[in-house]
Amino acid sequence: MKKLVALLILLAAVTGIYFNTVQNDFVFDDQALIVRNPVLKDLSNPLGIITDGNKTKGMSSYRPVRFYSLMLDYAISGDSPVGYHISNMIYHALSGYLVFLILYVMMTTVPWMKLEDGREAKGILNEYIIAIFGALVFLAHPVQVDAVAYISGRRDVLMGLFFLLGFYYYLKSRYLKKPLYLLLVLLFYIIAIFTKEMAVTLPAIILAFEVIERMKSKSENLFGDFWSAVKSTLNRYKFIVLPLVAIVVLYAWYMIVIKEASHKIGWHGGNIVLNFATVAKIWMTYLRLIFFPLKLCADYKSYPLATSLFEQATIFSVGGVAVIFTLAFWMLKKNKFIAFGLFWYIITMLPVSHIIPHHELMAEHYLYLPIIGFVIILSAFMLKLSATDSFNRGAVVGVVCVVLAFYSVRVIDRNSDWLNEEVLWTKTTETDPNSHRAWFNLGNIYREKFDFPQAVKFYNKSINVTEDDRLKAKSYNSIGAILIVMNEYKVAEDQLSKANALYPDYPAVLSNLASVYIESGRYDEAIELTDRALAKVSYFFEAKLAKAVAKYKKGEKEEANQILEALLNEQPRRYAIYKVLIRIAEEEGREEDAKSYYQTYLYMNPGNTEARIKLGDKYLGEGLFELALKEYLKVLNYDPDLNKAYQRLSSCYMELKDFDNALIYFKKIVALDEKAPEPYLGLGLAHLGRGEEYARQEGSEALHNFKVSIRDAKKAFEKSLELAPNQPQAKVMKGKISQLREYLATDNYFNKSKKLVLQPEKLTDEENAEHKKEHKKE
Repeated sequence: MKKLVALLILLAAVTGIYFNTVQNDFVFDDQALIVRNPVLKDLSNPLGIITDGNKTKGMSSYRPVRFYSLMLDYAISGDSPVGYHISNMIYHALSGYLVFLILYVMMTTVPWMKLEDGREAKGILNEYIIAIFGALVFLAHPVQVDAVAYISGRRDVLMGLFFLLGFYYYLKSRYLKKPLYLLLVLLFYIIAIFTKEMAVTLPAIILAFEVIERMKSKSENLFGDFWSAVKSTLNRYKFIVLPLVAIVVLYAWYMIVIKEASHKIGWHGGNIVLNFATVAKIWMTYLRLIFFPLKLCADYKSYPLATSLFEQATIFSVGGVAVIFTLAFWMLKKNKFIAFGLFWYIITMLPVSHIIPHHELMAEHYLYLPIIGFVIILSAFMLKLSATDSFNRGAVVGVVCVVLAFYSVRVIDRNSDWLNEEVLWTKTTETDPNSHRAWFNLGNIYREKFDFPQAVKFYNKSINVTEDDRLKAKSYNSIGAILIVMNEYKVAEDQLSKANALYPDYPAVLSNLASVYIESGRYDEAIELTDRALAKVSYFFEAKLAKAVAKYKKGEKEEANQILEALLNEQPRRYAIYKVLIRIAEEEGREEDAKSYYQTYLYMNPGNTEARIKLGDKYLGEGLFELALKEYLKVLNYDPDLNKAYQRLSSCYMELKDFDNALIYFKKIVALDEKAPEPYLGLGLAHLGRGEEYARQEGSEALHNFKVSIRDAKKAFEKSLELAPNQPQAKVMKGKISQLREYLATDNYFNKSKKLVLQPEKLTDEENAEHKKEHKKE
């Protein structure tokens, strides 16, 4: 019953502090991992995640457990992020519950973790309460937001859950004498590894526990006793340890050599000494985040590397790390409980300590497991204080509650930083103005909005804040890609050439350069560039697509179609293929095929307003006004103030003689540009059309509405002429205004108007020629 109460308390706590994450959108890696990932949404072959290498092609990390959890979420909640966030909360709460169970088992079962000399925890601060407090600190610590509020951060949460399950069943097997539980330890260890690689440290944690178990409580020869305990442990468990070590070595070799998961070439700082000096600085930063989690950031790529062993920050950090290691060993004879917490922290930090340099210098989610070491140490202190008469146990509880309250407020506030991509990276630039990733991702956001000037501005900022040539090259490449879309091929080539000089043979740059060469008719050069890109990354989609276009333009249509067909079979959900198919179909005059490709493209990429307008234009040109209307109205769902959509909608409604709706959109066009004459002309025509409808009716209300429509039409035509006196329709409109003025001046114009031709006539060829002559003279 007590355990159930603890679980409910922890679930309530997580719900209370993380509930506002349900409003958060998919951000950062969520886009590639979930939103645009066809593998995740293909439920026909779930075993393919494990067995089919193509399923994880291009992914540096093989994490099938996370994949399956995301597939489950997709099956339940589809493309809505709400279900994914709720799952993250549940997994995090379960991890916290395991922290509670582990602390409780250790304090009540492990001899060297219990209170000494028969003392007992008293009153309000007993083992049960301490275990709950420890679990709450783990759950509510603000650094955990990076793993919990971020859907892709589930890798850490799930890995932590299975890691803790493994350690929990190790404790059960150790002290309840149930060796079969070791099979569960092995099972959860394997699952944890295939959730995230950081779980490889579980055997080391267990060995550290066993070594501490064998240490003498009051050791006089600390290092001698420690070494004896290590040999004794290894000798007893050699048939378990050696296979586990072999698994770890083989797995590490696979990830580092085969999958090249590190993405980092060379040591941080330029050599091994500065690499580990930088690691020492990072360790101190992590300690600051644990004790003072005020300044939190989603990106630490601009973290300052150590440049010398003799700079003040490096000396302080190396000394700090030395203190941590020294304290861990010294505590072996003072307080084994605290010693185990320190060893837990040290061991679980090793995979992210750049023993093999990794491209991600540091991240808050790396602390998901190490922070349990801090929780263990805190629990050891509280347990010691619980039996000390000189301390007010109520005051200790009060302090912990205040800390938890601060953590909770900080978590709730930090969750809102992950609301969406734009908020996340804007907040990151405020925290770290030198974050290349933040400025670059803001550029990507505005590029997707087709706000190219703002996107280029952010890309240039990302170039200015980094000294890394590769990062600069990626920014130049993105600017080049924008210029290609804008048909500025010469300037695009300049930007892409800069990128290629900084990062030779970067596949994305080669692919974009190939697109530039295609537009200038340099098809052989384009094909050569795509071949170079594919030599670097054989599955590179964009390079294959560019090669297909170059082959088609060169006249090698059969080869081009073969490439396109293969791409469709491999990645049928990549909508960029359909852009090419649309282009080819339009060039060959296959309008029906082009419409079909547009429909497929828009199904996959519904927010592309340009493509949707083009499809609507095709329907409009064929007189399919209702279908055209549907497309134009969908455009406004994504861009409510798009002038092009208003223009098309007003034209459609005029064709359908729905003058009321036509007036709505003509007025919106006028509001966007009051100096343009064309919208006023449209307004006049719509008012005339509505007047014609009222002229067919009887009664005083119809008469009044007719008057208003005619007067509004006259005003609109006059405004159009005022703005553009020499426009092609000027002569017709002048005559129409005179005619309207004549009818407005009589008493019986309502009846006479029934014979009025309200729609303006088109100019004849002779009238157009005469108008051009007059305009030229003026």
